[in-house]
Amino acid sequence: MIVVVPADALAALQLGGRTLDVASLQRGPNNRVMLRIQGPPVAGVELVAELRSDAPWLLADLLPGLGESPPSATLLSQRPVDRVPYQTGDLRIALRSIQP
Repeated sequence: MIVVVPADALAALQLGGRTLDVASLQRGPNNRVMLRIQGPPVAGVELVAELRSDAPWLLADLLPGLGESPPSATLLSQRPVDRVPYQTGDLRIALRSIQP
């Protein structure tokens, strides 16, 4: 999972009870910080933030497979039987914008 937050909006951050140094988080475009959470537990992980503004956050996660949508079915039907997905396989991305 990737959490994307405007850098100016974030004063302090804790993940799973551990305080993170906001200044050392990976920077992305448009003065945003990105927090990557690798393999979060099924029950989730607590994220506590002290905010300077109510700027929206973006959450992104990769899901296995192509899903059940008609475009996915069309894509799969066009794939030759002797071809397989490469490296991480077929993936979808789930996006959610959060307004604190």
